[in-house]
Order: sequence, then C-alpha cells, then structure tokens
Amino acid sequence: MGIELRGDVKRMILESRGGWSETALLLYVLRGIFTLTIYRYGEMYAHNIAERTIFAGAIQDKARHLSYGFEHLRYAVVHQEDKALVFKNLLGIGERIFLREISQPVVLEPLAVIFGGGVEGAPKGMKAVHEMMKKFVNHYLSALSWIGIDRSDSISSGLSAYISEK
Repeated sequence: MGIELRGDVKRMILESRGGWSETALLLYVLRGIFTLTIYRYGEMYAHNIAERTIFAGAIQDKARHLSYGFEHLRYAVVHQEDKALVFKNLLGIGERIFLREISQPVVLEPLAVIFGGGVEGAPKGMKAVHEMMKKFVNHYLSALSWIGIDRSDSISSGLSAYISEK
C-alpha cells in the first residue's frame, strides 16, 4: 500500500540535543513501553506456536533492553538536580507527538484487524486495542513513578483518556 508513518517520535529521539538521558527517556519509556505492549498483545493474539515463540523471545529481549534504560534514568533523576523536572517537561512534548503519531490509521487500525482475526473482526479487535492502550498508559505511569517522575497530574489528555475509561 505504501502507507507509513512520518516517524515524528523516532525523529524526536534521533535529534534530541539534551544528551543521552533525554534521548533514553523517549527511547525507553515512551517508545519502548509501547513496543513492549504491542509485543505482549502479539503473543496473546498469535495464530500459531511459531508466532507465540517469536513474540515471547521479543518480549524477553525488549524487557532486558528496557530494564537497562529504566535503571539509567532512575540514576539520572537521583543524582542530577532538576533532572526529573527536565524529564517531565520533555515528556509533555513527547506525549503530544506520540499521540499525533498513533492517531494515524496505519498504527492502531492494523492492530485491530490482527486482534480481531481479520477485517470483519476489526470492531472487536478495536476493543482489544483500547485495552492494550490502557495497559500501555498504566505501565508508562508505573515506570515513570519507579524512575522518580510523577506525571499522574500532568499526563497528556489523549493518554489520560485511556485510564479514565470505564
């Protein structure tokens, strides 16, 4: 089809001028947790043992990758004055770009088709996508809290909508 994202989040990560910690924040927390969440749902909705095995391995690799990043970020927050404030402000920008990116039909709609078992099941699959996004946001806030950053009162409204849904 030739349809793909512009890659704004990736561009923000690659062009970050704040240093490694700022780059790591976007890479590990914002993009990394989203990727891990997709892998988990990929395993859950796998069509066969081969897909399940591939996703299980990818989950393990991504979890190891994220644990390094989270440790680095926690160290930075503990040992660098005002780093949590810098991170909090950067996440405000990153969340807006992330939300703009996932609002494109090439991100969540294909997942709905996969989770729904085909085009006909896409509406059912979209319910799974919303559940996936809730899990992503909860994991995101939990990881930030562990790192030492509280975004519970300042998370972007597009993300907070997923946790306030009943």
